[in-house]
This record gives sequence, structure tokens and C-alpha cells, in this order.
Amino acid sequence: AIFFEAPYWIHSSMANLTLHFLFVGACVGIWIGTHGTLKTNEESEPLQLVFNHFPKAGGGEIREMLQAGVVENYRVRAEFSSWKEEDFQPNKFRMTTIRDPFSYLVSLWAFGSGGKGGYFRENSTKCIDCYGTSSGLNSKEDKQRFRRFVEFSASTWSHRVRQTNALNGTGTLQLNNICFANQVNLFDDVKKCLTEFEAEGGKVHWDLYEKHISQTGGLIHKTSHPECSHMYDDVLRKIVKDSNSNLMQEFFFKVCGTRCEMCVDSDYTRSDE
Repeated sequence: AIFFEAPYWIHSSMANLTLHFLFVGACVGIWIGTHGTLKTNEESEPLQLVFNHFPKAGGGEIREMLQAGVVENYRVRAEFSSWKEEDFQPNKFRMTTIRDPFSYLVSLWAFGSGGKGGYFRENSTKCIDCYGTSSGLNSKEDKQRFRRFVEFSASTWSHRVRQTNALNGTGTLQLNNICFANQVNLFDDVKKCLTEFEAEGGKVHWDLYEKHISQTGGLIHKTSHPECSHMYDDVLRKIVKDSNSNLMQEFFFKVCGTRCEMCVDSDYTRSDE
């Protein structure tokens, strides 16, 4: 073996370089000991609440709550949007609303009966005599109009659930790690979601939350409509169930258990597990 002795200036440079690395290492060690583990830029970003607005399920209330400053860092996905890949990054907390198909269709019908909503604009000329005309939307004629509306629109709930809760509009449902607020118990469920958000590192101003609730007194964007029990008979219920059966079992009961009076019978009763 042949060995060459390095010149003196190489030995000197190597020694200086070693001292430099030792100094840097010591500084990093001191910083970590003081501040904890090193974090990437993504990990160090504050937790953001992403709210995906499912229409006709109390989303307007939550949007106003967020705009009132209840949550310090949030983003709203507009109605008819889908989840985006960036919404599933580690520094994101996802929340949306849900509603059972029976009350959803009644609310959608009542909203359209007032000449409101994109669904009404798109389908009022296709679904003839489908919308209510009486002041209380509860006349015998209006019930017949609602029946025609349901026969035309029964699967709309499933379509919109998939539209909102899919990734990039692919149709593949995203059910994991999303906090759902059921419209039936909206503010209780929202409070649970915000508590989870806070536990994971998000900032919630509970004083503003309580102030917002006390000032609004509940659902201020609620569409006035008859009770579901007044609008459905067994035949109409079956139409809605058959049109949404797979998604009710796959999605709604997993999220909400049996918190749907119209949903629960011998065929659809499930535990909350």
C-alpha cells in the first residue's frame, strides 16, 4: 500500500472545519433543548379549520359564526364544492354539516317554493307544478305538489352528499377525519367539533362563540316549512329510502347514528357504533 502525507495546510483546514461543525452542532443542540424538536414549515403552520358548506343543512349559520371571529384560522369551501387534497394536510381540521334526506327534501322544496335557489332555477321548468303556493305550504294541493317534487328529486340528497364529501369531485367519499355537524343538533355538534379543533391545537374564541349564539338565538337562516311527518306518507317515504338507500347505510348512519326520526324503522334502525 502506498500512503501520501498531506501538506500542512490541509491538516489545518480540516481542523478548522471540524471545529466549525462542532460549534454548529452545539448551537443546534442548545436550540432543540430550549424549543423542542425541529419542525418542517408544514408542521409549524398553525392548525386551520376548513369548513365545507353542504347546502340546506345549517351551513349559513356556521359561516356567520366563523366570520364573527370564533375561529382564528379558517377557510370556507363554497356550496357545491368538494374536498381538496390540500384539505387533508396535517395542519388542517375538516368540518362540514349533514342532514337526513327526508327533511332535506322538504327544506329544498320549501326554499324553491319561494322562488329561491339554484336547484329551483335549474329544474322549475322540468318539474311542472312541483312547488308549493299556499302561505303555509301545507294545503292539500301543496302536498300533491311536494309528492311530484319528491318523485322528480328523490336522489338529489345522495348526489349532493357525494358532491360535497368527495375528494376533488371524484365521487369517492371521504369519511375519515372529518367532523360532521348534524343539522338536527347543529350547535351541540358544532361545539363538539370546535372542542376537537382546539384539542388538536386550533384557536377558538369561546367568548365570541357564546356571544354569537346568544345574539342569534338559534337558526336564523332556517327555511320555514311544514313538519316532515305532515308531508310524507309510507309510499313517499319508500321512494326516498329506495333512492338513497346505499348512501344512507354507507354514510348517514355511520355519521349520525339514528338521529333521524323519519329514518328509523325495522329496515333502517342501526346502533350508533
